[in-house]
Amino acid sequence: MQIQEVFKKFGNTYRYPMNYEQKKVYYSIMKCKTKNLGTHAYTCKCCKRKMISYNSCHNRCCPNCDDYKKEEWIEKRREDILNVEYLHIVCSIPHEAKQLFIQNKRKGYDILLSSATETIIKLIHNKYKITPGIISIIHTWNQVGDYYPHVHMIITKGGIRKNKWIDVNNFIDIHKLESVFKREVIKRLIKEEISFYNQMKVYKEEKEKYLFSLLEKRWDCYSKSPFQGIEEVFEYLGKYIKKVWISNERIEKINKKSVVFSYKDSADRSKEKRMRLKGEEFIRRYLLHALPKGFMKIRYYGIYALKNKTKRMRKLRIITKTSKIKQRFKSKIELLKEIVGYDVRYCKRCIKRYMKPEKPPDKDGYSKKERYA
Repeated sequence: MQIQEVFKKFGNTYRYPMNYEQKKVYYSIMKCKTKNLGTHAYTCKCCKRKMISYNSCHNRCCPNCDDYKKEEWIEKRREDILNVEYLHIVCSIPHEAKQLFIQNKRKGYDILLSSATETIIKLIHNKYKITPGIISIIHTWNQVGDYYPHVHMIITKGGIRKNKWIDVNNFIDIHKLESVFKREVIKRLIKEEISFYNQMKVYKEEKEKYLFSLLEKRWDCYSKSPFQGIEEVFEYLGKYIKKVWISNERIEKINKKSVVFSYKDSADRSKEKRMRLKGEEFIRRYLLHALPKGFMKIRYYGIYALKNKTKRMRKLRIITKTSKIKQRFKSKIELLKEIVGYDVRYCKRCIKRYMKPEKPPDKDGYSKKERYA
């Protein structure tokens, strides 16, 4: 529980102002799995010994909670995979607009998500008269915790037209997407009542002039093939579904005044590097990514829209010749076993005494069963 240790160690000296969502995240992490949230009892399935465990906070920004929900989301998304090609597109805002989005998170994120997806749907429909499927997720951080709002979109490389599936090769012109996307965002921001305070107060009277000046900046939009397959994209995005910025595993050292953690430098061929931050700055960056209350960070559009989805997907599997995955959804117990590495229904004493660990592979990397298969 290293991130909790950082909060406990440097929380007393933390002097940055916090809004409601940030305070909730801060106190949830501080209290998670402590006596402040109460306890629950469970009985070991083997020795029938009763044990007491502290309750979790279940905050979506807590690094210690709800790993099984992430695994559950990935499991459910496998049912949506069709026998078609997919594209992974990312749209982000310019550096000059970051402070505006910090001050208008709920409205800004809504505009960012809807503008990115509706721009793509409009461009594709106007050119090919088809409706694709889009799953959109908003992220607000990079590897070192800087504020970097951007939208990840998983898009079917084709779409439905009059009960026929149309595959498209030259799917989207990225330069045109960037041009239309930034104009759509600015148009919606002008219509909305947005806040300008602190250092942004000077733009309150010249709102339109400031927003139009952002059109001259670069809005980074790019596409990339979905790794080795669409399932890998879901695995990649699944890491960020129920988490914020950094996991416990990346924290390497907690010093008297600073925290040392690892990160991958995308500008240097994704090499793993180390960064040292003051404890208060680490907490500030972590809380910066707290989402507004009740905000839905995952959205579904086009053929993946939730309305009448079951009936629609049944037809699409037939049209795209996709065999239905006869998979049994894993129970919470099974998912927890994959996450923590042991069956949570047994106490640790019984696991050590009765549960035989798997024999390690030999020097060539084969288990005994694989060697003689």
